[in-house]
Amino acid sequence: MLPEYFEFYNPVKLLCGQWSLENIPYELGRLRVKKPLMLVSGTMLRQGILQMMGEPMPMVLESGIPQDSSFELVERLAAHAREEGCDGVVAIGGGSVLDTAKAVRVLLEQEQTALRRLLGSEWMSRAQPARSVRRSRWSWTKKTGASRKSSPTDFCRM
Repeated sequence: MLPEYFEFYNPVKLLCGQWSLENIPYELGRLRVKKPLMLVSGTMLRQGILQMMGEPMPMVLESGIPQDSSFELVERLAAHAREEGCDGVVAIGGGSVLDTAKAVRVLLEQEQTALRRLLGSEWMSRAQPARSVRRSRWSWTKKTGASRKSSPTDFCRM
């Protein structure tokens, strides 16, 4: 049963279709992201997705994200982004790439190094934009929650 009153606030900006990829540099500039960590699926990389974005920009490129990312991979990517001075995360690809990017973003945003410390939603203290591209769609959200897929091999899902 729903309470008598509740609110839900979810500001989302979607850019879809023709020229959506070309708008990524503009949107990053608008969000003051100068050097993003770009997580790109191998398929998208082979199809020349970065060239479709137009003008080259400073970035740290990571590819080869497995179907279910491990906590260790997420933590390694977040550490690499910190070392390289990345100020944003962009994901281009399917669900695994997007899920990995969300987890990396959470570690960076919350200034943490271990994803397991953040399981649950009560730890969300700051909300910052996340940028993601699923195939040829651009989207960003202010805040996302996290959940974990239980597995003996410690895979994680966002």
